[in-house]
Amino acid sequence: MLIFFVFFMFFSPQSFAVQYENLNEYSTPESVVNIFDNKLIVQDVKNLTKSKYNEFIGSYEAFADPEKLKDGGLLVDGWLRELRLENSSAMVIEPDGKLYLAWVVPDNNKINYMTNDKTMTEIQPDIQQWARRFDNIGFD
Repeated sequence: MLIFFVFFMFFSPQSFAVQYENLNEYSTPESVVNIFDNKLIVQDVKNLTKSKYNEFIGSYEAFADPEKLKDGGLLVDGWLRELRLENSSAMVIEPDGKLYLAWVVPDNNKINYMTNDKTMTEIQPDIQQWARRFDNIGFD
């Protein structure tokens, strides 16, 4: 009986649930701005960033072309106009609900980083790549 329960839990549809089913809707330069209309993503970002939400989200004035990731995720890169290297944010959104967020603000000597992925012990690779544009600052 115990084996059946473990087998059922492991292979149940919920085990492979996709939290963010429609990331493709935001994968073009014209549509990426609409990602902030997705209430589920916005709420999850707010839950993760808490009091830092406005600091993180405030950089999304101009957008890079969104980058589709191999695993179905999406990298969304934004910044304040004319301040790409001083006030910038990036988020990797995975279909399974994992979020990886990074941002810099003026006069700060670090890149802020947050994730809801409890298994990730390193900085997410796409976020690391994004961070290479900043000279003389690293992650907090």
